[in-house]
Amino acid sequence: MHNELEKICKEVSEEQGIPLPIVMHAVAHQFYFVKETMQNGLLDNILLHNFGSFKIKKQRLDSLIKGLIKKIRSGKLKREEGVIEIRKLWKARQKR
Repeated sequence: MHNELEKICKEVSEEQGIPLPIVMHAVAHQFYFVKETMQNGLLDNILLHNFGSFKIKKQRLDSLIKGLIKKIRSGKLKREEGVIEIRKLWKARQKR
């Protein structure tokens, strides 16, 4: 997938006369936006034309919650911070 993405970026760069780093940054920013939006629970499902639909599966949320609980118990994560993150994930899980 990464090679396909680079190929698309090179084509856009050449066709539009825009430097490759700027095109790569614009494309990367879309995925960063998707990640941030989903992490903050703002949207359940995001569609990027020509790339597909992105959504978090319930099993993935369960896995993330279990991982946070393990980090709290082992002392790698402060309890207060972990509880905040778990609440965000649990809220997203309830929407599923």
